Amino acid sequence: MCTDSSLVRTWLEPYGPDVRRMAGCAHVLVRRRSTSGERAVLRWAPIGITSPFPGRVPETAFVDEHLVAGPDETDPLWLSVADVVVRRAARSELVRRSLSGLFTRFPGCLVAALIRDGHGSVIGTLAGGRMRLLPPWTDTCTDGEMSAYASLVHAWLAVGRSLAMLDGAHLLVSTVRGPGRGVRVNVDDPGHHRELPGSTRRASA
Repeated sequence: MCTDSSLVRTWLEPYGPDVRRMAGCAHVLVRRRSTSGERAVLRWAPIGITSPFPGRVPETAFVDEHLVAGPDETDPLWLSVADVVVRRAARSELVRRSLSGLFTRFPGCLVAALIRDGHGSVIGTLAGGRMRLLPPWTDTCTDGEMSAYASLVHAWLAVGRSLAMLDGAHLLVSTVRGPGRGVRVNVDDPGHHRELPGSTRRASA
């Protein structure tokens, strides 16, 4: 059975040059009103392989490690244990009800993302937070962009930051293929400000 789930490690600035030089990573630029911009580095590894992160281990410890089930994942095992679940939403679906349904269906889910054509995709948290990602014009976030943004949110909350801090921010994903189109964040509901329960699997410094 083909899987669309990955283990993701995340580094948040400040981090060393060893992290900046890592191959096969996505970089997410976060421009908030109060800052000139900060970056997160995301490194994906497909599940089910012996050495998910080959090569030299960076000296800078990652701040978060979590499992992401992508929009094409169908295996109920991975969907039930994934920390982050990404799904595609129908135009007629109500956002709040859809997010609530994901947290009910997938008991391990702490951050859920819905890709919505032309309506602004949505990310929600188990603690009740909800934010809309508004790309330029009527564009839709790609699967890869949405997975990266959801992983960023997971890491953001795992280190104790609030969802409200992202309100009004601009996010931009860059990979080896170049930068994406970027999105603006509207936080509709910040939810409860607390660390994700039992989610971080963080490396020790």
